[in-house]
Amino acid sequence: MADAKTEKQKVKEITDKLEEGLKELFESEKYRSYLSTMSKFHNYSFNNTLLIAMQKPEATLVAGYKAWQKNFNRHVNKGEKGIRILAPAPYKIKEERDKLDPVTGEVMLDQDGMPQTEEVEIKIPAFRAVSVFDVSQTDGEPIPELEAKELLSTVEGYEDFIKAITYVAPAPIGFEDIPGDSKGYFSPTENRIAVQEGMSESQTLKTMVHETAHSMLHNKEVNKGDILAPVKDRNTKEVEAESIAYTVCQHFGIDTSEYSFGYIAGWSSGKDMKELKSSLDTIRRTASELITGIEEQLIEIQRDREMMQEQEKESLLLIQNSDLSEYSLLSVRGMDAAEVVEALSAMNEDDRLSIAAYLESRGAWTTEVANEQTREFREYHLDVRYNTDTNEITDIKAAIEKNRADREAQLLHGDTDKYGIYQLKDDPGLRDFHFAGTAELLKRGILSDDFREIQPGNYNLVYAGELSDIHGQSQMEKLNAIYEKFNIDHPADYRGHSLSVSDIVVLHEDGENSAHFVDSYGFTKLPEFMRALEGVKEQDTQKAEPEEKKETSGHDVQKPEAEQTEQKTYPDFYGHTLRYAADHGEVDRYMESHKFDRECKEAIEGTIRQNFDGMHLNHDIVKPLAEKYGAERMAFILANTLQQESWDGRFSRDNKAWASEFSIPENLVHGIDMNRELIVSSHPAVLDGFIGMFREEVLEQEKELSTGQEKVTSGHDVQKPETEQTVMEQSDPEQTEVEKSEPQTEQSGKEKPVEIPELEDLDEGDEIIDLGDEKDKVLAEMRQSLEGGQETSGHNVQKPEQAEPEETAETELAFQIADRYISVQKTEDGYGYSVMDLNYKELYEDIYHNPDISIREAFDEIMEDLRIIPFDNGARGNIHDRDERIPIDYDGLMEKVEAAKAIAPQSSVVADFKAKTNELFHEISEMNPAEIEETVKCHVRAQLEESGMDAMIVDVAVVGSRCRGLEQEGSDLDVVVEFSTNEREDELFNMLNENGLSIGGVKVNIDPITAQRTGSLETYLPLVEDYLEGMREAMERDLAASISREENQKETKESLFQEQAEPEVTLTVAECGEFHNLGEFYENIPTVEEAVAIWKQIPPERMNGIPAIGVNIHTPGTEAFEDVGIDILTGNRIDLDILEYIPDIKGNPQAMEVIAELVAKLPEMEIDGRMSEEFEAKVWEKRMPDLTPAEQLAVEIDRFVYDYDTALYRDNSQSMTVNVSEIAEALNQRDTHDIALWLVDVFSEGTEPEKEKAMEILKKLTEYKPLAKVEEMEEQNYNMVDNVLNNGAGEKAQKEENKKEQERPAARTSLKARLAEKKALVFGQGKDHEAQENIKNNQREM
Repeated sequence: MADAKTEKQKVKEITDKLEEGLKELFESEKYRSYLSTMSKFHNYSFNNTLLIAMQKPEATLVAGYKAWQKNFNRHVNKGEKGIRILAPAPYKIKEERDKLDPVTGEVMLDQDGMPQTEEVEIKIPAFRAVSVFDVSQTDGEPIPELEAKELLSTVEGYEDFIKAITYVAPAPIGFEDIPGDSKGYFSPTENRIAVQEGMSESQTLKTMVHETAHSMLHNKEVNKGDILAPVKDRNTKEVEAESIAYTVCQHFGIDTSEYSFGYIAGWSSGKDMKELKSSLDTIRRTASELITGIEEQLIEIQRDREMMQEQEKESLLLIQNSDLSEYSLLSVRGMDAAEVVEALSAMNEDDRLSIAAYLESRGAWTTEVANEQTREFREYHLDVRYNTDTNEITDIKAAIEKNRADREAQLLHGDTDKYGIYQLKDDPGLRDFHFAGTAELLKRGILSDDFREIQPGNYNLVYAGELSDIHGQSQMEKLNAIYEKFNIDHPADYRGHSLSVSDIVVLHEDGENSAHFVDSYGFTKLPEFMRALEGVKEQDTQKAEPEEKKETSGHDVQKPEAEQTEQKTYPDFYGHTLRYAADHGEVDRYMESHKFDRECKEAIEGTIRQNFDGMHLNHDIVKPLAEKYGAERMAFILANTLQQESWDGRFSRDNKAWASEFSIPENLVHGIDMNRELIVSSHPAVLDGFIGMFREEVLEQEKELSTGQEKVTSGHDVQKPETEQTVMEQSDPEQTEVEKSEPQTEQSGKEKPVEIPELEDLDEGDEIIDLGDEKDKVLAEMRQSLEGGQETSGHNVQKPEQAEPEETAETELAFQIADRYISVQKTEDGYGYSVMDLNYKELYEDIYHNPDISIREAFDEIMEDLRIIPFDNGARGNIHDRDERIPIDYDGLMEKVEAAKAIAPQSSVVADFKAKTNELFHEISEMNPAEIEETVKCHVRAQLEESGMDAMIVDVAVVGSRCRGLEQEGSDLDVVVEFSTNEREDELFNMLNENGLSIGGVKVNIDPITAQRTGSLETYLPLVEDYLEGMREAMERDLAASISREENQKETKESLFQEQAEPEVTLTVAECGEFHNLGEFYENIPTVEEAVAIWKQIPPERMNGIPAIGVNIHTPGTEAFEDVGIDILTGNRIDLDILEYIPDIKGNPQAMEVIAELVAKLPEMEIDGRMSEEFEAKVWEKRMPDLTPAEQLAVEIDRFVYDYDTALYRDNSQSMTVNVSEIAEALNQRDTHDIALWLVDVFSEGTEPEKEKAMEILKKLTEYKPLAKVEEMEEQNYNMVDNVLNNGAGEKAQKEENKKEQERPAARTSLKARLAEKKALVFGQGKDHEAQENIKNNQREM
């Protein structure tokens, strides 16, 4: 009782602390800012709140499109779908009412005693649908909030807490990737708890307790018996759940206040904290219940663990004599090695007679697993050895540890050069380090910059060897040799895994030790690791030579420049995105490289396909690809594939770690990542092997290149040509310094050496700078200065003192400002200037007529004009007052402008693209691309006018699959619109596509672009063309492959089953659809009629099963178990949805014919799934004989409408079934006026076949008699005498004569006359009233 009281008091203390913390938060400035922002959000009505919840249940803060911009400085993200709600839209009308006396309220009368009237304006309430957006659909300035900071701490005993909470929770808990910012949720309908995966340990545990509290307190099923319980709002529920989570976590030492305080305050309705105070008893009671349950489970888990650990203790004991002629290997369970040694040490002489029995008497279980007559004991890892001759007891593990310490001492302090391999211990706490490179560990925050977290205590020395056995001169060569040896040719006594990332190689050379971490790229030196291994606490690092973290390794892919120039047969790899290329005028380079990237990706796929035999991948397939496409491009494509498919566990962790070191930016074009095109689609396991071979090939190439390379502190290796080395070595030692500095000109072989001036005092620590494009210019200047007799001292070239030149007046200037280049040059009349975009296209040019001011003053005036004058041609771009002026080289700018002019006129790019579109486009509702573009222009102008956005249409173009005739069924129509505007593209996209546009039943997607963002149509359309070309090639390849497969299958079938019959389609009837073996089961039923008859004869009282009719496909020559079959009708439902998952049935025309007949035979059945147009038409065709005359005529009219204008039919009809029903009803009601009008229109405007069909249906329409059947029945009844039908021959003949007389048309105007009259009515050429009367009279006569 005392314990319970103590726990209760502890829970109360925690909840009191919670109240105090919340009170401090409510009094803070942050809370006042939060209230100010929240006041700007509209308080929606109950109905609109329901609408929002139905469309976006996770919505929190909702506002309109403009409200987000105006009130919160945020914008709606591109492509977001609005939440539709109802907004008041009242309108005013004027109405005449009785005039009332303002004093008495009585009706006022005029002089004649009549009520006076007045016109009154009244407001009529109305509503319109508008779109609003949740804060999660927007981006921009952050919304002030009561911040619930993410918890990041770890929790001791985390796994045990997970198990305990999972056991205590009344609903099952699962981890999943939850969209949005939600940490978790409890679903009352599914009675389950979902928690966001990948969170920190403390955040995960708190969320689990929070959702468990919801499941305990707020589950309707649990609380439905308590009718007196008050209904809680959302605020109260969240406050209760989070308060309980805070209390429980705090009890177990997990501080969640940084998250919980802000969360609870955000859900509280005010400072008074009424939700918290009203629920304190519930919070404390539930928290105590959870704490008790969790503690009990933790105790139980600990008890089970101790029992398991006791049971899992196992050691191997070898009992042997000295010469091993007799031995017994015992498995001892229940004792570890130390306990076995202790027990053996306590034996007496009697105990030694049967050591196994003795150990069992001490509580162990023993099993003999080997002896001298069975098999070798050396297959096992021994723990303890006992010698029966000497009674010597050896603890093998202790001996190994001692041996390991001795080996480590020999490695670090021995007289000979050695190397050692260190690998991570098999410890769950080190799982984050296993096979992870330093870059990845740094990115995840596990490592600090000096790598001090990589400690010797986490590693085991698994091997030590003599460095003399390793080939190589430099340290780098030896490390590469060790890496290769322990991946390809392990020593026989090596017991570790292949040398991989996270392993460490320690070298002991010339009495010096160094540690080298095997990294994703090369090796990384670990001075801290080495100091800790040697036991050195402090070291004078000032005298030490500077160390490189990164060393050149076999993972690099860079070749010397000379070799690249000699061997390269491919365009340079362009590693930037399309947007970067557009911004820097490098679109052509990007397009050329990207096209070659795709070719390289396809070549890799083809090579793997041709060289994999199902088990083995040929070893020599990488080098030809690397020579053709370049190792850098291959590395990018393979790394991109691994990054894009990182979820796939079939790729090795080593290769994934290698790929993660590549920085590959998202290459987004209209929301599509173009890098997805470069994913190698080969089987992951085979591709993983290929990547390993690629990395080995690169390693081999670099080993070949390492000879003669010079290591410098920048980490780059510069290879000297062999000829140059030879000349330098053989030169006269007394050669003058000037002669030494002259570059060598001799060459040998085909290699062209990299020309690098050899300065006499180039030290090892000097850094060689990559001069890029300026290299030749700088080298020429250096040669000129040397030839001019200038003195050189080290790296400094002294220039003779010269008189400073006179300052000359500037005549040319060029700047980049925002997204524009502007050049100014002096002319006779003043200053000419030009404005260019970032693609160096001239947008505007003019002359500033004032030669009396300086060029910089003129530039200031020109800039002022650009800012003030609203140029319609977009010359101003995005220039603003505070934009920086970036000086650039005038001549360089002019060269690039001229180069841009040399390219084909950009207008022809658009014209050529549209001409090709006109040639390949499939018209939609008889509209060609130009008509569609004009329609889109009108729509866009209307949308711009309605939204008030400031934008001007530059041009419009149809793009996407339809512009090249590559569309598939259901493809949208893509249209791109170029704007001249400063509006954001994503805001334009949302505005243009909010209401949607369709042409001929095809949805239109409008993509806006601007020159300053995506680019103009001139730069954008070539990218579209390139993408569509790739799409076309892919479709052609797929088609060719499909044809090839079909031909192969056909040939195979013809060769194997030359006389094989077509698949046989039969029906089955089961008394129990769920289990066919319960009750009667009929199969091989040939017709639908027989199957339906059997099905209807099944007596419902025989069993509780639901009868079913199924379809079965049997291929002659195959076994029955290979048949494909499924129940289509079960109970009173026909399941068409199931066919989507059984392509063998859906793709069999005979089977679909049978199913259509089944649907037609049982029209009263409910249909699950949607019938396709073709299938539905087939069903009605099979129903025709059983239909009434009205339905038959309705079907005929429906099919004629469909054939005449399919797009119009789809736009105005839900389905054929609904349409036929409506037409039949109209026929029975004699409401055929609209049908007749439409048929007359078709007759006057259609083709000859359409006119004939319209005339035929018109004739049937005029002759149709809805009451014919009723009149016939009445006549039959009239001829009844004493309940016997008079069927005499004379009577029958008379009856037929009467029927012919009835069917003979009465005297009326001819059909031709009526059609002419109708045509005149339609085109307004006759008298409307008179024509209408004639039609009505004709219908009456009919």
